[in-house]
Amino acid sequence: RQMSSSPGSNLAVGDFSAVRVVPCPTTGEALEAADSFIASAELFRFTGTLSSENIGDRSLMVGREAHILSDPEEQPWVYLDHSFNPTVSLSHAPVLNADAPPPVITAKAAVDLQPGAPLTIDYTLHEWDMHNGGFLCGESGRQVSGFKHLSDGEKEDALPRAADHLKELHLDEQGGR
Repeated sequence: RQMSSSPGSNLAVGDFSAVRVVPCPTTGEALEAADSFIASAELFRFTGTLSSENIGDRSLMVGREAHILSDPEEQPWVYLDHSFNPTVSLSHAPVLNADAPPPVITAKAAVDLQPGAPLTIDYTLHEWDMHNGGFLCGESGRQVSGFKHLSDGEKEDALPRAADHLKELHLDEQGGR
């Protein structure tokens, strides 16, 4: 079976046909690939409503003081589980604050994917300080609390892959701004 490079060259925002929501024993629901995709294939694009408040597992930090919320509620992207070895990468234009226009976020395969492969992101590459202290990673047993809480060595390893807003916050923390 030939792997798809992308479900479509002009994938519409909100087109989640490349993925499916499935039951998950640890988180209730999870996201998996609906087909085969090569690494870097675009899986879906989404947007939402910006908020200055981190509401937890139905939001994602996209700027220094901005979180995107699912709008409409429960879009499939909210079921991206955590992994320190993620299968999905997320990218978007810089977001200055919660009053800015919401970004369009592109989800791409970080590795080659087969149908049924779990779709995961590393939340420590997107979140500075997780809501309510974070959670325990079901895959590794490690605490996931956000980039801010990584050890110095973990931060240095993660920094090249971290979202731009985390790089800025890290620089601030180091006294660089």
